[in-house]
Amino acid sequence: MRRLDVILVMAVLVALTQPAHAYLDASTGSAISQLFLGGMAGWMLLACFGINRLFSKLARNASK
Repeated sequence: MRRLDVILVMAVLVALTQPAHAYLDASTGSAISQLFLGGMAGWMLLACFGINRLFSKLARNASK
C-alpha cells in the first residue's frame, strides 16, 4: 500500500510542475556525461574488486 501512496504523490507533483524555460548548454552536457561515465567506471572497479575478493575466499576455502 505504501508504494501506491508514493506513486500517487509523485504523479501529483509531476502534474503540478511549471515549465522551467531552461536549457542545457554544451558544458553542462559535458559535465553530466563525465559524471555518468565516472560513476559507471567506479561501479565497474568496485565490482571487479568484489569479484576478486570472492574468488580469493573461494580459493582459500577450496584449498583447506
